[in-house]
Amino acid sequence: MFRRFLLCHPGGGGEWWLVSGGADRSRSPEETGVAGEPADSQQIADHGRDQWNERHRSRDGDEARPPSEFLIDLAHLLGPPGKVIDLAGGQGRNGLHLAALGHDVEIWDISVEALGRTREEAARRNLRVETLEVDLENSRPGPSSADSLLCFYYLQRSLFQSMIAALRPGGTIVMETFTLDQQSSGRGPRNPAYLLGPNELLSAFSSLRILRYREEELPDGDHVASILARREG
Repeated sequence: MFRRFLLCHPGGGGEWWLVSGGADRSRSPEETGVAGEPADSQQIADHGRDQWNERHRSRDGDEARPPSEFLIDLAHLLGPPGKVIDLAGGQGRNGLHLAALGHDVEIWDISVEALGRTREEAARRNLRVETLEVDLENSRPGPSSADSLLCFYYLQRSLFQSMIAALRPGGTIVMETFTLDQQSSGRGPRNPAYLLGPNELLSAFSSLRILRYREEELPDGDHVASILARREG
C-alpha cells in the first residue's frame, strides 16, 4: 500500500505545489515502481505506522541530520544522475543529498510525519523530490525500476532479492545498518533480527559487483556494515 506525494516547482517562479494521491491503479507495478503484495495484518501495519509517526513527531524542532558519510564519500560511484529510490528514507537526509547532486529521487517511508518533514526540507533547499507513503512489508520496488537504491538503518531481509531485481543495468545499491556488535554499545536495536551478522551484506548481494564494503565502529560508537554494489550489464 502506498500514497504518492510530489513536491514540484511550476517553473520560472511561483509557488511550490504539493500533489498527493493514492495508488494510481491505471499504471502497472513496473510503471509505478511498486509491486504490491497482500498484507498479512493491516492492524500490525497500522500499529507500526503510528509508532513511527509518533517517533518523528517527537523530533519536531530537532536539527536535520546530515547525510551518511559513506554516501557522501562514494556518491560519485553511482554514476550520472538517474532514478534513485530511498527505501525507508525517513526525513530524507540521504535522498535529499542525491537530489542536490541532480538525481531524480523518490523517498519511500511508512511515516507521513517523516515524509512531511522531507518535503519541508526539500522546499527550503529548492530541491525536487517525490515522496511515497509505503509499507515495505507489503510493497516492493518493481523490476528494473531504479538506477540506484538506498537503504540506511532499515533491515528487512525479505527485500534483498527485490532490491537486486529493481536495479537497471549498471545500477547500484548503497546500504548501511547496524551489526550484531551494536548489542555491546548499550543503545540502538538489541534484537538479532534487526542486526546484521558478519559479512551478511556480502552474501546477500554476492550476485552484484561489490565496489565498497566495510564493517566497523563509527566515531559515534555505532557498529555498522556498509556496502556499495553494482549490477553489471
